Amino acid sequence: MEYQVVAAARAYCNLPTMQRSAWEIAFNRDPQVPVGQLSKPDLLVSFPNSQEFNEYFRLSRTSVADEYRTYKVHCKGKRQTYADELEAQKRQLVLEIFKPRLALNIKSSKLEQLLNLWGLAGVTQFHRSVCETLQGSADPEEFFVSPQLLDCPCIHIWASLMAADIFFHSEITPTASLFMDFEIIASVLPYIDILATDSYICELIRNAKLSDQFSVHVFSTRQRKALVAQLRSL
Repeated sequence: MEYQVVAAARAYCNLPTMQRSAWEIAFNRDPQVPVGQLSKPDLLVSFPNSQEFNEYFRLSRTSVADEYRTYKVHCKGKRQTYADELEAQKRQLVLEIFKPRLALNIKSSKLEQLLNLWGLAGVTQFHRSVCETLQGSADPEEFFVSPQLLDCPCIHIWASLMAADIFFHSEITPTASLFMDFEIIASVLPYIDILATDSYICELIRNAKLSDQFSVHVFSTRQRKALVAQLRSL
């Protein structure tokens, strides 16, 4: 998301595009390179998590899920068309990105304080990069409602999934992991050939017509044979 938003700011300011391979935006190595050809194969190490971390992670996920459930109820019936819902969710998502809510209803702990500092440092650096890019713009405020920002892939995909969930499936209560699924799909969809996910996410992708907008074959986990056939065809 950060790469895309900074790129959108550069496009808004008519600055040259930063040269970067597509895979560098979403992955830490080129996924097209076979594992056997890697000079330094990944070393997988398992670190035991403390009970405090597990509890924080569980409660923070629950907090986000509960907040999204409330938000979905709030949005129900407010827009007449899916296009209106999509536009509203894009603007809401931009607001969330640049003015995040820092408070979680979780008992304070040393771990929470440390994670908040890490998160705040990342947000601050990201905001600084965007602001530095917009310094030369005659109207920097307009960037935050510009097509360059609102239509950048991550925001468009994430907002499309939310809009589809809210507009087409207003009666369905969101699961605890749904918001995390939105984040994952929005992060990788433009950069992959095949996506395997659960049936509900597949339905949202169809509702939002995202598979028509990006060159990706989408399969539910129930379509195992079709998925394997597509993999073998590559």
